[in-house]
This record gives sequence, C-alpha cells and structure tokens, in this order.
Amino acid sequence: MEGRERAELKNRILEFLLADPHHSFTVDNLWKQLDKPAKNLLNFKAITDEMLDTGSRYFLYIKNDPFSSFGKNELTQDFLNDGGFIPAYEKGAELLKINDAKRLRLEDDSHNQYTINKWKAKMAPWQYYTFWPLFVIAILSTAFSLYKSFNSNDQKMESVEKDIQYLKEIIQTQRLS
Repeated sequence: MEGRERAELKNRILEFLLADPHHSFTVDNLWKQLDKPAKNLLNFKAITDEMLDTGSRYFLYIKNDPFSSFGKNELTQDFLNDGGFIPAYEKGAELLKINDAKRLRLEDDSHNQYTINKWKAKMAPWQYYTFWPLFVIAILSTAFSLYKSFNSNDQKMESVEKDIQYLKEIIQTQRLS
C-alpha cells in the first residue's frame, strides 16, 4: 500500500473516528473495525504513526503505556471537509515531480555544457597549421638564446683570464725592476 492508497486509508480512519465520537480506539481495534485494511497490523501501525507525524492536531491521540488510543477532536471534521490527507499527498507528489524534472533538466544542461566545452577545447584545422610552426620556432629560438648566453660567458671568461694574466705580468716586471 503506497501513496494515494495510504492517504485514503488515513482519511477512512478519521471518518471512522467521526462515526463513533463517544469512543476512542486502539490501533488493534481500528484495524479490526476497518476490516483489516493493511497487509498486517505492523503496516497499519506504521500508517497510524505517519498520521501522528503529519496530522496529529486533527484527531485526539491518547498515549498510555500499554495502549495508545485515537479519537476525534473539533478539527477532525474540518480537516476531512478540506480533503484530509489526500491533498497533502498530491502536493507532495507534485513537488516530487517538479524536483525530478528540475534534476533531469540540470543533468541535461550539465551534459550539454560538457559537450560544448569538449568541442570548444578541440583545435580547428587552421589552428594546427599556425600552432605547430610557432611552437617549433619558439623552441628553436629558446635553444639559440641559451647557446648564445653560454658562448658569451665563455668569451667573457677568456677576456677576464687574459686581463688577469696581463696584470700578473705587470706585477712581475715591477718586482724585477
């Protein structure tokens, strides 16, 4: 029992409570009086627990340790006149549909954006013809600059060594004289 059937059963429970306003009923009694509408008593108990969670102000709930009982209160009839638990279920189902549609649209948008980005990231043929020659020229010019800088350092060192040698010769000639 799912969805709308659960909401209809909750409304049926409230209608039964309205039919006998002078009594309160335990979960066992409700299950038996309604001709065992759920698969078993545990499923029926789960449905009454849902009722407590979502609409406990629309009926009377008396909690005693061994037994808990349900009864009607002054809001029960108004709640049923407004549709009971069915409009709340329909609203929840509608919100689920809207959220699913939004989620699917977002997934589709992200997939489309991925595809667009993938195509934009690929090079056009004219870019291949311009990219690789420029890349090769840049590598060659970098290699030439490095070679030139190393060669110029060698030449500078040779000139410094010549100057040092010249100064040594001057110092030796002055000592001898």
